[in-house]
Amino acid sequence: MTFVTDERRLVFCKLILNFCQNITVICMNGLMERIRVFILDNHLGVRQALAARLQSSPAIEVVGTSGTRRWLVSKRRMTIPQVAILGLAGGNEPSEDCLMLVRRLTQQGTAVLALASYIDDRVREKILQAGARRCLLKNINTPQLIAEIEQVAAEHEMMPPPPSASGWPLTPS
Repeated sequence: MTFVTDERRLVFCKLILNFCQNITVICMNGLMERIRVFILDNHLGVRQALAARLQSSPAIEVVGTSGTRRWLVSKRRMTIPQVAILGLAGGNEPSEDCLMLVRRLTQQGTAVLALASYIDDRVREKILQAGARRCLLKNINTPQLIAEIEQVAAEHEMMPPPPSASGWPLTPS
C-alpha cells in the first residue's frame, strides 16, 4: 500500500496551522483588539455564568455587567462596549423601556444581542425592529454564543454608529 502525498498541500496546511496559532498568540498577548462586551440581565447567576463562559475566549473582554438598566444610564465613564448582551425577562415580551434601551444602545454605537428563554416571531420582530442584531435562545452553547458575538461585532464594524451617537454612557432622553 502506498500513500501519495502532495507536498504543496502539506506545506499549505502547515502555513494555515501556523497562522491560526499566531493569531491566538497575538490575541492573547493583547496585540489584537478584543471585542468589548457588556452583559445586562436581571439575574446575578446568569450574568456570572455568561461572563465566565465569555472569558473562555481570548477574543472577548467582558467590560461590565449589570442587573438594572438605570445603572447603564448613571455610569459616568466606561469603555464603550462593542456588543451588549441583553437578557429578556420572564415572559419575554420586551417592555417599552427595554425597547428604548435597545434603541439608545444602538444609537450610541453598541450592537445589541438579545437572549430569551423562548422566542416567538412577534418578540423577535419587536426586538430586531428596535435595533438588536440578534435575538437568540438563552440555552445557546458557548462556542455558538462566542461565534454570534464575533459575527455581530464584525457586522457592527462594517456599519458604524449614526452621526448622532454621543458615546457612552447613555444619556437620558
